[in-house]
Amino acid sequence: MKKPSKILSAILSLAMVLGMVQLPVSVAFAADTRAAETFTTANLTIATEKNSTLAPGITQDAYTLYNNKDEQVKMFVTTADMSVDTVKLFASYKDMDPTNYGMSKLTEQVEAFNKKAEAGDEYYQGTV
Repeated sequence: MKKPSKILSAILSLAMVLGMVQLPVSVAFAADTRAAETFTTANLTIATEKNSTLAPGITQDAYTLYNNKDEQVKMFVTTADMSVDTVKLFASYKDMDPTNYGMSKLTEQVEAFNKKAEAGDEYYQGTV
């Protein structure tokens, strides 16, 4: 009687493990379906699309859209080609001081970055 219960336990354990492995895949597909349904029910219509190059390796796509209530929606997508040598990604924060975090306007953060770069800080190289 012990042998059949061990086999049954092994089969049930295997079924549970296989069930857990397949769960994330099912969840991912469900999330994709919900996102597609959300965009479909929003009825977004593209009115204008403008593509521009901000710097070598940096592009921006600007969209003017209208939703199903005829309200205007603006959307901006910026893409950075990290294979371009001059393109780098930095965290941005108040005064570019990692020892004293705080809030500040983006224009102030850019100014702080450029000041550090001009002063010769080896970490902050280039311009924003």
